[in-house]
Amino acid sequence: MSREPPEILVCTDGPDVCIRIRGRADVTISVGFKELINRLRQHHFTHYELELSECRIMDSTFLGVICGFAQKLESGASGKAERPILFNANERITGLLTSLGVEGMFDFRRGSPGNRGPCEPQPLPAGQADRESLNATSLEAHRTLMALNPDNIPKFKDLTEFLASDLKKIRGNL
Repeated sequence: MSREPPEILVCTDGPDVCIRIRGRADVTISVGFKELINRLRQHHFTHYELELSECRIMDSTFLGVICGFAQKLESGASGKAERPILFNANERITGLLTSLGVEGMFDFRRGSPGNRGPCEPQPLPAGQADRESLNATSLEAHRTLMALNPDNIPKFKDLTEFLASDLKKIRGNL
C-alpha cells in the first residue's frame, strides 16, 4: 500500500500565517518545513496557526522542528510573537506532545483557523533532501526536545549520539 506524499499549504493574511499539513509530518519533510518556517519568519509574521486535521502523524524529528520554531518565536526580539496554535491535532499527535512534555509550547484549538487568506501549496524536497541535511535537522530537533524536557534525554540520547557520529563521518567525507 503506497502512501500519499505529504502536502503543506500556506495561507497568509497580514501578520497571520496558517500552515496546513496533510499526510505524514516526518523526517522526510522536516528539512523543507524548517526552510519554509525560516522564510516566513523573515517576513515578520507574528501569528502562526498549524492546521492538522489531515495530518495523520508527526514523528519526533518533525515535532522537534516545530518546538524549535515555537522556542524561537518565544525568544523573538519583537516581543509581539505568540505561541503557535495547533488546530485539530489528533490524539496521536497530542499524545506524543504530552509524552515528551512539550505540549505547553502550543495553544490547542478545534475548528477552523482564523486565517482566511489564499492558500498556496509549498514545494517540499520529499526524498530529495540529502543525508547530511536530514541528519543535521534530526539531530537539532532531538537536541531541542532534550533541552526542553530533561526527561527526554534517556529517550533520545542514543539517537543523538548516533546522528552526531554519522554527521561527523558524512562531513569528513566531503
